Amino acid sequence: MPFRFRLAKVMRHRQHVVDHRSREVAEAGREVRRRTECVAMIHEDVRLLQEEGLAAAGTGVRPAERQARADWLMHMRKLLAAAEDALRAAERELETRRAALTAAWRDMEVLRRLEDRQREAWA
Repeated sequence: MPFRFRLAKVMRHRQHVVDHRSREVAEAGREVRRRTECVAMIHEDVRLLQEEGLAAAGTGVRPAERQARADWLMHMRKLLAAAEDALRAAERELETRRAALTAAWRDMEVLRRLEDRQREAWA
């Protein structure tokens, strides 16, 4: 009679959980990368706006244009702050999903060790 692990169905289920958690971690990692790129782009836009404002300060730019640039710069800084907040939230989500994956791997390893022990005892 061949060896049969009684918890094989549980092991298959836990393997599916590990696979699902791995996909979630990959998705969260992609989201963090996307948010990081977004923050970098907005940060670069803010930097360019500040440089343009400094360059235009010495020239004969009309006050209305200066005010429009200042308003736009303030708007971009608010966008940058919101993007940075979203990045931090995405990073927290990634860490949460990594912790869930680690727990799923631990559960899977427990079953593998149990199967190994039962196989050795059976032999």
